Amino acid sequence: MSITGHKDYESMKPYIEIANDTKRYELDKWNGKEWKIGITELINRFDEAKLKQAYELIRTLNEMAVSLCLSMWLEKDTQLCC
Repeated sequence: MSITGHKDYESMKPYIEIANDTKRYELDKWNGKEWKIGITELINRFDEAKLKQAYELIRTLNEMAVSLCLSMWLEKDTQLCC
């Protein structure tokens, strides 16, 4: 820590977290998860209004997926019971 001029680990923590985020980002590229990087890059360009819209859209899609999954399961279960 004397090399960087920080007096303790706590003062270095924010910089270490940035390095860890960068490492995760680069590892995702290496591991073929370009889709995650693309989503992250798009979200980083959004203003607050677009972020709220994206959140609502994702929440709605999630609710629709859960509802569809549940209805398919119930339909399958009903066929087995009858």
